[in-house]
Amino acid sequence: MLTPGDRVNPTTLSDVAIRCATVMLFPPVPPRPENLPPKAPMPTGKYWPVVRAALQEAP
Repeated sequence: MLTPGDRVNPTTLSDVAIRCATVMLFPPVPPRPENLPPKAPMPTGKYWPVVRAALQEAP
């Protein structure tokens, strides 16, 4: 997860840990299909509502 030339220090290790946790908790949104009309909703999968709700601020 480190790019070539990155120094290994507490800051870069923390950044790597945050990136790993983010990918595990919030999966990437699939790419837009080429045959999808411009205003059609994205087919994001059955777990995207959970991800979207997790990103919402708590009341």
